[in-house]
Parts: sequence; structure tokens; C-alpha cells
Amino acid sequence: MEYLGLPQGVPIHYSDYVGRVPEEERHIVNSAVQAAFAGDGRVLLEHRLVNAQTGVARWVSCRGVFTFDDESRPVYGAGAVYDITERKLAEEALRQSEFDARQQRDELDRIYRNAPIGLAYLDLDLRYRRINDWLANLSQQPVEDHIGRSVFDVVPQFARGAKMIKDWILATGEPVRNLEFSGEMPPKSGVVRHINSSWYPAFSEEGALAGFSVVVEEITERKRAEEALRRSEAKTRKQRDELKWIYENSPIGLASLDKNLRFHSINRQLAEMNGLPIEAHIGRTVHEVVPALSSKVEQLAKRIIATGEPVRNIELEGETAANPGVARYWDESWYPTFDSNGEIAGFSVVVEEITESKHLQALREADRRKDEFLATLAHELRNPLAPIKNAIHLLQMLNHDDPTADQKRRVALSRAERQVTHLVRLVDDLLEVTRINHGKIELRKEPVELAAILSQAIDLSHSQIEAGPHQLIVELRSHSLPVEADPVRLAQVFANLLNNAAKFTEAGGRIDVIADREEGEAIVRVRDNGVGIPPEMASSIFDMFTQIKTGVRSGRGGIGIGLALARGIVQLHGGRIEARSAGLGHGSEFIVRLPLVVRQ
Repeated sequence: MEYLGLPQGVPIHYSDYVGRVPEEERHIVNSAVQAAFAGDGRVLLEHRLVNAQTGVARWVSCRGVFTFDDESRPVYGAGAVYDITERKLAEEALRQSEFDARQQRDELDRIYRNAPIGLAYLDLDLRYRRINDWLANLSQQPVEDHIGRSVFDVVPQFARGAKMIKDWILATGEPVRNLEFSGEMPPKSGVVRHINSSWYPAFSEEGALAGFSVVVEEITERKRAEEALRRSEAKTRKQRDELKWIYENSPIGLASLDKNLRFHSINRQLAEMNGLPIEAHIGRTVHEVVPALSSKVEQLAKRIIATGEPVRNIELEGETAANPGVARYWDESWYPTFDSNGEIAGFSVVVEEITESKHLQALREADRRKDEFLATLAHELRNPLAPIKNAIHLLQMLNHDDPTADQKRRVALSRAERQVTHLVRLVDDLLEVTRINHGKIELRKEPVELAAILSQAIDLSHSQIEAGPHQLIVELRSHSLPVEADPVRLAQVFANLLNNAAKFTEAGGRIDVIADREEGEAIVRVRDNGVGIPPEMASSIFDMFTQIKTGVRSGRGGIGIGLALARGIVQLHGGRIEARSAGLGHGSEFIVRLPLVVRQ
């Protein structure tokens, strides 16, 4: 009934149901119903249904049966509708996954066949099961002449070495890398060729050794040059290994990207930050790997390309696959890298995660706000206690023979009562916030016009507004705004907003209350031309213990729980609240959105 926007227990007409079906799918439903009329009256189909309240279309499975009268005319139908959106999404994801897998397999097959090095797969008897074109051309025999034949038959000059490698891998389970062979190829041709061969054990699904993957590279042309460069390479190799070790084991994230923000390299630390293995980065863009950060990173890249200057110690916030849904923070420095022509070719990136320090900073800020709250609370509690104490002292000092004693007693008790009322209201607010935070608050909802709630809130805030004095302008732009709400709680919210507007607006200010409807929601704006909200507090104004430091009406800012209480009550009504301000001195606007009741 919720999908159709109908109250419970109301009979559903066929037009009500079809009206919630997307137009392009209605013929499917109509055809199925017509088929049921012509057959056994049973209906079974899948289609989308649009939620009357949210406007969101979800997949449903509809199963029903029609009852006919004696003349085979349909009388009524009964059935059930099941939400199958998750199943549909899963099926689509599976189809896409299978398509991607086929694409990857075909791409890998093309790479294998056309690789510029020799690739082969041998079984445990050293028979060729697969070989690529490059390696087949090296032995000057077609690919098909290799399959099923042994190394001993195809390249006997290398057979002895192949047997030794096989025995080594069988004994140790370890691969053999970069083993050089020399021999005549083709056999008895008189042409000696040198190859570099690496053998890797291949295992079955059960974990048993099934064969060998072989990688072969011809090194004939470079053999002479290698000897001359060997000493220099040894030194370079050592330096490279040291740098690689530093790069890979650095406690901070390091990466190299091209001008299109495609990863050329990345170290383990940064890969772990991103929640993906190193190989999942190489050749892919930042947008593909960490989409949540791509727009910010693209801005950094554009800035560097435009200026040619590095960007240091920029703070980024987002989430990665390592901790989905968890906000994390990084301190990043980006440096341009240049090609031989002096043009920017890419970027070197240094990343340090600062999430923990940010959390510590947030804890310190929360602790600071708590201290401020306790200090303010102590002040708020002490203020009414002093008049109460004075009233008690006055009562103790009264002379019963004094003809004005009764009048003085009434004045003292009246003062004490006002201060006790203030204390009770303060404690009630604290308890209210605690109940909301622990989910123990009970709302007494009923259908009510929002105008009535606003009227009640204005009555509650009348004295505060008059004390300003301030001009209050109320504008109801819609004649009816029905909501399902607890009138007392919601009036408390708007009274709170009005009181804040009165507190933080200089004498003679203006407060506007504007109520309207928009896309199925009631919207109430409480706007003032007061002190405004500092930009740095826009995101924390509804947090517990938060107070605006403005210097205006010092000591009358409350204890910092009013807006937190307002947000909690609004959220319990299925609504939301936000604050807007152009900054200090430019006034504030609080916007409350509540779902409207759909009346039949």
C-alpha cells in the first residue's frame, strides 16, 4: 500500500496498480492480465513499480489469480507483490562480471600469442601444451608441430638443461629464473644462439604440480655488450635495489603517475592505503582506483600543469577500498616530472596518512567543547542558585511582626520559583538530548497542520522576541501543510530556532518565518539578520556543546545543546535540518524539511 500511496485496508483498483508501473512497462502488465483472463486466471510476471512517496522505481515479482463469475467475467483478483530489486541487481552484476571475464580472457590470449618474448606451457613429461608464435619462430617450426611433442624431440640441444630444471622444480617447488642456454638453432645449422629462460611451477586446483610455465628471451645480440657493461651494471643494480627497497618499504606512500593520472608505479604502503594490491594500480587511473579522490586530484594536476610548480602538504579527505564508508585523511605533496624536452610528463606523489592525528584533533576539539560546556553549565546553574539562596536568606530574616512580611515572602518565593523553573528546564533539555541519543524518546504523532505548530512555537517565543525587541514576519505560502508529527516536540524545535534568532540578533532586528511545500516536503525557513555563523562552524553547528563565539549578548548563548536537540527531534520525524549563513554579520537561516502527509 505504501508503494501505491494508499492507506491500509482500502481496496486496490487495477488502475491504481497500473498507474504506479512505468509507462514503458505497462503493456507487459496489461498483456499478462489479458492472458490470465483468457487462461486459468493466474498471473506471474516481473516488472518495476514506482513508490508513490519516494518516486523510486524498484523491481517486483507479481503473483496473483483472478476470480470469474458464471459468465467468465473477472470479478476480483488476489495476489502478492515481492520486491526483487536486489536479485535483479545481482543478475545484472553477474552478467557484467561474466562479460568482463570473457574480455579479460580474450585479451590475455591475444597478449600471450603476440608477446614479443617466448612463452610456453609444458606438462610434467616436458610435452608442449601451449606455445606462442615468437617461441615457435625461434625454433623455426610451426606452433602446431610443437603441441603434444616433447622438448627432447623439438629442441634436443636444450633437452638436457630442461630435464635438470624439471628435476630442480620437482625437488624444491621453486621457480628457476634467468637461466641462460646456448646452442645451435635450428639443430645442426651451425648458428649458435643464446637464450634466457625462466621456468615457473604451475599447480592444479588441488595444489599439485601440473606443469611448467616457461618464459624465453633471445639474448644473442646483447651477450657481447653485457660483458663490457657488467661491472657498471653491478653498481647500478645495487643502487637500484637499495632505492627499490627504500621505495617499497617506505613508511609513507609513494607513487609515480603519468600526465593522465595513470599509475606507473606505487609502493606497498600507498597500495595498502588504497586497499588494492600493487598490480591492481599499474596502468589504471586515479579515477579507476580511488574514485572518491579523483576530482580533488585532477584539480591538483591541473594546477601543477598550469604553473609547473609542485603542490606541497595539501590535505585530502575521502574513502578507499581499504575501509569503505570510513572517512580518511592524507597529507599529500605532488611534484612534476619532466621529459627530455623539459615538458611535464607526469607526477611523483608523496602521501602520508593523517587520519589518526585528525581523530586525535577531533577528540581534543570534543574535549575542549566539553570543558566549555561544563564551564557554561556551571555558570548557568550558579546564576539561578544565587537568587534562590538570597530568597531563602530573606525568608529566614523575615520578622513576622512586620506588616509587609507576607508581601516580601511572596516576592522571595516568586523569585525562587522562577529560578527553579529555569533549572528544571535546563535539566529537562539535558535529559531530552540523552533520550534522543539513546533512542528512548517517545513521539506522540498525530495528523496536524504545520501552521498550528508554528503558531504554538511563536507563542512560546513571544516574550523573547518582544524583549529584543524584534520584528517578526510570518509568511505561509501554502494554505495547507499537513504533517504526521508530535506537536509538542516539533513546536519545541521551532521555538528553539526562534529563541536563537532573538538571542543572536541585535535589538530592532528582523526575524522571518516562511513555510512552503516543495516536492512532497514541508519547508520552514527561520531567517534573521543577526550575527550570522562563522564559515568554520557551518559543519559543526548542530554538534553537542557547540557554541558560537560572537561577542554579542555575551553570557546568553545557552549551553550548546539546543540545536543538537532540534536536529534529533527533526530526524525522528523523518526530516532534516540545515543551517546557512554568509558569515559573521550576515545573519542566519535555518531550514527544516518534513515529509508531508498524502491525504486521500
